[in-house]
Amino acid sequence: RLLDDCSRLVYNASGERLEQISSSAAAAAPGASVVVLVTGVQPSARQLRHCLNRFSLNTVGVVLRCQAGAQLSRGKIGQATVLTIGQLDDLPPALRTVGS
Repeated sequence: RLLDDCSRLVYNASGERLEQISSSAAAAAPGASVVVLVTGVQPSARQLRHCLNRFSLNTVGVVLRCQAGAQLSRGKIGQATVLTIGQLDDLPPALRTVGS
């Protein structure tokens, strides 16, 4: 399957939890090679780890945390890369650091 077949960006006013969304995504694409979780600042590292653990051990995990005004930063949760961006202009340089 191509990336476009698996990519979705959906506003969720129903309040479905990230855990539910990640479970659905893992079931829909069990062979995914990369997963990117886009969040605000609310999910804890523990919650994010729980969500990422729903995917295969071979899946590269990236968490993109969006926090208005935050400094661009990069960290880790387990093997997953966590990128924090404070503005949209931070996205390209942040993504360039993934895998390095």
